[in-house]
Amino acid sequence: MVKEFLKKFANEFLDCLYPNGIKCLNCNAELKEKDFLCDKCKEKLVLIKHACKKCGNPVNSQTEICDECKGKERFFDLAISPYEYCKTAQSLILKFKYNKEKYIADFFAKSLAKRFLNEKITDVDIVTSVPLNESRQKERGFNQAEVLSREFVNELNNSGVYLQERYDLVKRVKNTPTQTSLTKQERQENLKGAFSLSCNKNEISGKNILVIDDIFTTGATLEEISKLFKKYKAKKVYCLTVCHTNINREK
Repeated sequence: MVKEFLKKFANEFLDCLYPNGIKCLNCNAELKEKDFLCDKCKEKLVLIKHACKKCGNPVNSQTEICDECKGKERFFDLAISPYEYCKTAQSLILKFKYNKEKYIADFFAKSLAKRFLNEKITDVDIVTSVPLNESRQKERGFNQAEVLSREFVNELNNSGVYLQERYDLVKRVKNTPTQTSLTKQERQENLKGAFSLSCNKNEISGKNILVIDDIFTTGATLEEISKLFKKYKAKKVYCLTVCHTNINREK
């Protein structure tokens, strides 16, 4: 009797989470099963199978360090992403960021957690996110990177991995124009001095910090934040993003 009641309760709970007629997050096709994406859209998402051991750029299976990282200093210790920045990933991110479809973060968080756990990183002390400029966050209503980070941590909690969250470590002090149309060099110039530490430096000294963002394009934003953390003696800085632009495809 108790088992039947619990089974019924569980099914009703799942029906609330995934009601009949649920649609694909990307194309709005009706799904037969309780899922996020239809099979066609899943196939269009490009998983990164082999990545540069420094920046996470997609590479072939024989390459460990991409051309962009060879002989170059990186302020972060490792950057990883589950997906390439393809059309389907772009569509989902745009819906998430600009249409305020924040439930998409749940799908992204599961992908981030799976990628992070597969990397077997076990020494993270603090999780944080890339901050938005105050005026841009006010206009958008939320910081997509922080939403992603919170959902990611919740997903890890469900897997029995518990990480400390801090979203007051760094702030954006320079209202930089959008990066979308800028070259790599312009992005780097655009972001110089854009961030400052907003916590006591002793709180990050000797710590391993994981920084969450949505897209790794040139890495300029993550480099600038990592540089700031290293300046104040952070031990390691890891970066985790939903997508990584394939530099080889861009050439």
